[in-house]
Amino acid sequence: MQYTKTLLGACLLLLCLTLSQATGTTVVSTNYTIVNTYNRTGNINLYYTEGLAFYNSTTLIESAGIYGKSSIHYVSFPDMNVTTNTNLSSTYFAEGTTSLEVNGVEYIYQMTWKEMKVFVYKASDLSLYKTLVFPSTIAQGWGLTKGTYVYNGKTMTVFYISNGSSNIYIVDPSTFTVLKTVAVKKLNGAAITQLNELEMVNGMIWANIYMTTQVAIIDPASGYVSTIVDFSKLQTLAKTQASSMGLTIGSGDVLNGIAYDTTNNVLVVTGKRWPLMWQIKVNGV
Repeated sequence: MQYTKTLLGACLLLLCLTLSQATGTTVVSTNYTIVNTYNRTGNINLYYTEGLAFYNSTTLIESAGIYGKSSIHYVSFPDMNVTTNTNLSSTYFAEGTTSLEVNGVEYIYQMTWKEMKVFVYKASDLSLYKTLVFPSTIAQGWGLTKGTYVYNGKTMTVFYISNGSSNIYIVDPSTFTVLKTVAVKKLNGAAITQLNELEMVNGMIWANIYMTTQVAIIDPASGYVSTIVDFSKLQTLAKTQASSMGLTIGSGDVLNGIAYDTTNNVLVVTGKRWPLMWQIKVNGV
């Protein structure tokens, strides 16, 4: 009888926690501060930003998309000069990017959109080292970032991949085997789709929501999003700056690109073909 009461109590507690989570409200916040503004240099039209990450505190990795214009390059920070660059074949549309150390050697990984290829470059000069294939269950490559994950009792470095759906895939970087699929949703259980560029920030995944000015902050363990940050102000600033330069930001040139320097706690964001990049601080997160 005591066992039954204990079991019933545990079930009621679990039910209460589930109901509490399901009835919660995901907050959309505009409470952020612009710490610094950086002017991008060179041909802005070539910076169709699909992936962005810090390689080190003075160098950003940027993956630029569009068939026939895709590339992977380094951007010096904070002066924004493109240094090392490698162009892709016109048959590939570049997507998310991140770096990873393997056996003491640094490599840069770059996803492709529909081609299911992952290009691995030597970080020293961005020369192609090898090509991997990601599984058909992912279907398309959009965002890419790295983090840690406990698998079979062992903490390992993994990649987190988005494909434009509401799922994020946790994969083994050496084999690209999917270890877990995380369904991303608001606190009320509603799915958040169109997840695009990803960045790991203090243990949480920040994800651009495609065709919006919003970034979802995702708990990678549960997939729940308690906060969405709206950067519509940055889009307005980018359009104003582009207009002053005689450029036009089109309907598809949306917010996309998040990079976080863990050493100096520097968080930067930008958009596709945007002439500006910002260091920002989101208050309360």
